[in-house]
Amino acid sequence: DLERAVEDAVHTVQGVCKDGRLVYGGGAAEMACSVAIDKFADQHPGLEQYAIRAFAKSLECVSKVLAENAGWDALQVVANLRAAHVTGSGDTGVDVTHKQGICSMKDKRIYDLLATKQSAFRLAVEGAMTILKVDQIIMSKQSGGPKMPGR
Repeated sequence: DLERAVEDAVHTVQGVCKDGRLVYGGGAAEMACSVAIDKFADQHPGLEQYAIRAFAKSLECVSKVLAENAGWDALQVVANLRAAHVTGSGDTGVDVTHKQGICSMKDKRIYDLLATKQSAFRLAVEGAMTILKVDQIIMSKQSGGPKMPGR
């Protein structure tokens, strides 16, 4: 574990030297995106809205996992985090040491590399799109089995 932690630290320093842009950590960046995408869904009626909202909801999993791993009530922490973001506290994230489970990532100086987040988002969306495409192919392909006599 120590070796992996040192490796992670070295890669983080390399990432900061390459592209120093940071976002708030603790699931704050994902929740900010989730809230923004949820607002975007309001502009799209019908089935599109459900798909957009499902994508927005999926971004909450980072906060949920952080809260679960800390032993907190994940649903309550995620609800509190969403409420904080909706009311304009965009720097709020999950903090395993705070009594309420959330606090200002800015105050605690908890950040993530933007490049890492972008890469994770890109890979997740590409993976989901691949699964959806395969699912569509399977559902639309006619069975090639033998024909029943008299039909």
